[in-house]
Amino acid sequence: MLVKNTNQKLKILFLFAGNSYRSQMAEAGVNISQQRSKRVKEVLDIPFNYVITVCDRARESCPFFPRPVKKIHMSFDGPPFLAKSAKSEEEALIE
Repeated sequence: MLVKNTNQKLKILFLFAGNSYRSQMAEAGVNISQQRSKRVKEVLDIPFNYVITVCDRARESCPFFPRPVKKIHMSFDGPPFLAKSAKSEEEALIE
């Protein structure tokens, strides 16, 4: 009989090609002060359950992952794009 360990945490890799803070936020949990964005080469030894690309450029530049993993793509517009029509930094932060 095979019993699945429900206490095992999923390992999820978020890939983004430009804005490095998104991967830090996704990796973070509560305190992100010691987190940093990483290159894919730095995490290849980790057996991820999912690889999620969050921008089209990441999906295009990483069309495969070198080990079996479930891949998901969900594109989000980055803050520079969302705030491009703002007339000031304050207005951009509100966007």
